[in-house]
Formats: sequence, C-alpha cells, structure tokens
Amino acid sequence: MVTQRKGKTWPWVLGVIAVVFLGIWLLALHQTAHDAQAAKFHARLDYFEVLPNNYVRVTYTVTNTGKSSGTPMCEVIVQPVNAYGDAVGGGGSASPIAPWSLSPGANNFTFVDVQTPDARLVTQRSMVQVGGCTPN
Repeated sequence: MVTQRKGKTWPWVLGVIAVVFLGIWLLALHQTAHDAQAAKFHARLDYFEVLPNNYVRVTYTVTNTGKSSGTPMCEVIVQPVNAYGDAVGGGGSASPIAPWSLSPGANNFTFVDVQTPDARLVTQRSMVQVGGCTPN
C-alpha cells in the first residue's frame, strides 16, 4: 500500500515568489545606482555656417553633467527654411570630458550634408538643433 503525503504547498510557492520579486528589485536598484554614476551630457549650439555644396558646419559646446568621465556623441539636426525634410548628422568630442567640465566649441563640430530636395533653402535662418548626446 502506497501512502501519499499531503501537505501545504502555499508557503513554499509564496517563498519562491518572494525570492523572485526580491531578485528583480535588487537588479533594478543596481541598475539605478549604475545609471547615476554614468556620464551625462548637455549640448549647446554655438553657431553654424552654411557652406557650398549643401554642407552646414555646426559648432557646439558639450558639458558633462554626470559623475564620471565620458566621450559624447551628439545628434545634429538641420532643417531648411520652409521645408519639410531634415538632415541629420552626428559628432562628438575627440577626448573624454571630466564630470562638470565642458568641451568648448573648437573641439566639437560636425559637417552635416543636407541632401533633402529643399537643400537650396538652407540659410542662416535655418533651424539647427544639437542634442541627444550619449556616451560613445
């Protein structure tokens, strides 16, 4: 004769669920602490210049507002006047930027090749944005 052991399984199941949630919480806490230490960047447009052959030279200053050094890569958007198309380029600093330091415009510039149908409309009145800087 075989006997079956009948017991309560709920405490065991609840314990497993508690351990899983604790692990997820600790992982999220670790990621949040890691992100707080990362380099973060803020870019400011200094000036831009329209060049021949639909190029725009964009110069900008990048400040590291994070807690560790890092080398930024920033997105540059040029929108011709009265046009719908954008030209997007990217650029970054040649060397790492220390926390709460800035990399002046002489170190940060990029050339954006405007190849939209309205490239001829790129003038000094065009909209130029610099942003979306992330550690490279």
